[in-house]
Amino acid sequence: MREIAASNSPAVGLEFLVTKLVVTILIGLFIILRLKSALNTPYGDVSQYVKIPYFQLFLIAVIFTIGIDLLNALLLKVFAGVFGGSASVSAMINVVGARAMYDCIFIIVGGILGLLSLPAGIFVSALAAVLTPYIEYGGLQGCGNLSEDRVAYAFFVTKICMAIITAILAFLLAAGVVQSLMNTLI
Repeated sequence: MREIAASNSPAVGLEFLVTKLVVTILIGLFIILRLKSALNTPYGDVSQYVKIPYFQLFLIAVIFTIGIDLLNALLLKVFAGVFGGSASVSAMINVVGARAMYDCIFIIVGGILGLLSLPAGIFVSALAAVLTPYIEYGGLQGCGNLSEDRVAYAFFVTKICMAIITAILAFLLAAGVVQSLMNTLI
């Protein structure tokens, strides 16, 4: 990660982010197709009554993968600077991109295991939630040019900001879905 970040080119990090987007979309499409086939019940095929907004789902995938990750990279750079570091945006994109590479592995394994056994898929997702921030922390530690104690503060503040922003986006998305369902039912 340090070598990639030292290259001062965000190309590799962006490639990892795009790969994460593609993997997320493919796993999502597979899950949607699996759910649609489950709607073919002994009482008839009800999947014809379910419309899936593929374009909106694609936009949501882009926003919640590349958009959130790029915002995370920007906030890592900003808070590294606030706490006395000198990280570049391209180095932070590479740090977040390296974390996205591990995210891809967990998405693939969790998606496959989730189809076979839901508890196993949930376990892999929980494991990813614990391990991938550690990888990102190590990247910030290596590329942020911060003292040891300030890395933790910068990372913690970044994660708090990202949690708030993600929660707001998820709330707005959920509100839009509920409104759309209400309009469909009425």
